[in-house]
Amino acid sequence: MSDSNSGGKGRPTPKRKEQQARHKRPLVANSRASAAAEKARRRERENREFKAMQSGDERYMPPMHQGAARRFARDFIDARWNLGEFLLPVALISLGAYFVAGQNTAVAQIATYGTLLFILAFAIEAFFLVRIGRKRAIERFGLGSIPPRFGWYIFIRITQFRPMRMPRAQVKRGEPPR
Repeated sequence: MSDSNSGGKGRPTPKRKEQQARHKRPLVANSRASAAAEKARRRERENREFKAMQSGDERYMPPMHQGAARRFARDFIDARWNLGEFLLPVALISLGAYFVAGQNTAVAQIATYGTLLFILAFAIEAFFLVRIGRKRAIERFGLGSIPPRFGWYIFIRITQFRPMRMPRAQVKRGEPPR
């Protein structure tokens, strides 16, 4: 080797033991203090998101509820009566009818057929509401700004009992969507 290569490192090569000691980290990254701090941050974020879901403040809502198209979907569904709102009460009434009927098969049959007709009517209504809601959202915002699984978002909103919906309804029944 010639001495023309003057750009040497100017220090001895570290021993393997020294290199390994320098890169050594604990196996468990979370100590109790950092776990407690993470838990407090998570609790604060969840409280802020819950308050935003109750008040309709979109800045702090979870990402799945943010955006103009999703706000439109919520308002579109909240502005009308839906059969899906009555899905749980009808199921409970049907279940009660089965218990009351006991050995009376006629009452059980009526409850069964009534429940099946209600579910069929709900499925048809939900199908058309999802199609209409998606179509109106595309007309208003354009196809590119419609988030993925938008129809599923509408469907889930339809099946929820109005007072239990989160984010809370921001429009009254009969009002046009904002």
